[in-house]
Amino acid sequence: MASISTYMLLKAIHIVSFAIWSSIALGGYIIIRYAINKKYSRDSSALDTDALHCSILSGYLSIAYIQAGSFMVILATGFTMASMISWPGWSVHASYLAVIITLLETLHIAIARRARTRCSVDIIARWYGALSIGYIPFYILILYYMVFKP
Repeated sequence: MASISTYMLLKAIHIVSFAIWSSIALGGYIIIRYAINKKYSRDSSALDTDALHCSILSGYLSIAYIQAGSFMVILATGFTMASMISWPGWSVHASYLAVIITLLETLHIAIARRARTRCSVDIIARWYGALSIGYIPFYILILYYMVFKP
């Protein structure tokens, strides 16, 4: 009976962490879109925009760290739950996807750190499309494995 309640607790943590990871990603995207739009707006001065970018990029890096941390919790709970139920086939496939998403998260942190260090939203603007395209198919597949467990 204890392993069932442990499993359910892990599952709850896993789902909440997934919700945090997803919502943080959306929030970060909205913040960066604002910064990019503000940069190319005709009514903003360059000085105000540069100061705004430094502030936004510092906050964005914090968001990227929280997102990566919540993904690490997803990994830990997912691997633990999979080992508790003897690694069914769908969990093996999900773990392969998790490795790819881990690489994307690492790249995301590196880009966010470089952008904050150079105080340049252009660095993120250049990479954000590619990162989004990279995340979307894996995000959909992870959701598929979480919900349907084929």
